[in-house]
Amino acid sequence: MARLAVETLMSALWDVGPSIIRTPVFDHYKKDKKTGKTISVTAKRLQALGRGDPTDIHNTGRALDIHLYARTAPQFGASYDFTECGYGFGLIGNFIDLSADMGWELIIYDQHVYHSDGTRTGQTKPSYKDEMARVNFEHLTHVHIQWADTPKADSASFNGALRALLIAGA
Repeated sequence: MARLAVETLMSALWDVGPSIIRTPVFDHYKKDKKTGKTISVTAKRLQALGRGDPTDIHNTGRALDIHLYARTAPQFGASYDFTECGYGFGLIGNFIDLSADMGWELIIYDQHVYHSDGTRTGQTKPSYKDEMARVNFEHLTHVHIQWADTPKADSASFNGALRALLIAGA
């Protein structure tokens, strides 16, 4: 059931969400094997599959990452990317408004965890092996939304209400 919620959310965001959702996003730098030059690699902004363990919540269909930078890339320091984080916080507001219908478990973005019971807690990592590990843990690059194994609501019933909010620009 959670997989249906993820697919429904992806479809709604792609079809009627902010146009930035349909543009590529910076993912990482790598060395070009032929030239030896450092190049920028892009990715899709909506990512349901993880890169790791098959039991990861992304790979089991329970989570979606929506890549909208809260902080300015590539340093991800104190300065905000107001365009992208505006979209990110706008989407979170919509998800909170529809939490009973969507049945999500938690949302993480910009050092905060939003719980389905309406509470918000901090999410910082004081010790990390490298800067990108901290950036990923604190979710400075993306909105992470996840569902429990058994969602609290009919996992697709929010489709019409979410699309209406997205079309209205809420």
